Amino acid sequence: MTIIKILDIKDFTSKLFLGNVFDSFPLIDALFVTSCSFSIDGRLQSDYFDTDENERLSEEHRQFVLWGSLKDHARSIIKGKRLPVQFRILLRIPFEILDIPAEYASSLNGYLNIQYKNQQIICTADLSFSSFVPGAPHASGAGDAVLSYFRQKEIVCQIL
Repeated sequence: MTIIKILDIKDFTSKLFLGNVFDSFPLIDALFVTSCSFSIDGRLQSDYFDTDENERLSEEHRQFVLWGSLKDHARSIIKGKRLPVQFRILLRIPFEILDIPAEYASSLNGYLNIQYKNQQIICTADLSFSSFVPGAPHASGAGDAVLSYFRQKEIVCQIL
C-alpha cells in the first residue's frame, strides 16, 4: 500500500471534478458529506440497460460505472458556498496504468482511494489479489503506477 498526500488541492480537485484525468477509472463507490451524506454505489445495474448495452458492457468486462460519467453529479453535490465536510472516492485503477503483465489480469485489481478530510487530500493506492499467484507483482506496484501517472498529469504530491 502506498499513501500519497496531494499538495495542491485546488489543482487536484479541478482535475478530478472538471478535467478528464480520472474519467476512465471505474468508480467502486463514493461518499460525500455536506449538510448530509450522499453515497454512490458504482456497480452497474444490468436491469437498467437494454440487451445491446448489456452485451457491450459484458464484452468490455465492465461491472462499474466510469468516473467520467458520474463526476458532474458528484460535483453538483459538493459545489456551493461551503467546502464539503469530507468526501471519499474509491476508484479501480485501469489495468493499462498498472503496467503489469496481462497474465495477472484475471486475479489482480488496483485501487485508488481518494479521501478529502480536514482540508487535505490523501490518496491510497493498493493491489488486491483474488487468488494466490506465484511471482505476482508486489503491492507497491500500484503506488508506483499511480505516482508515475500523477507525475504525467502534473499532480503535485508526496509519499507519506
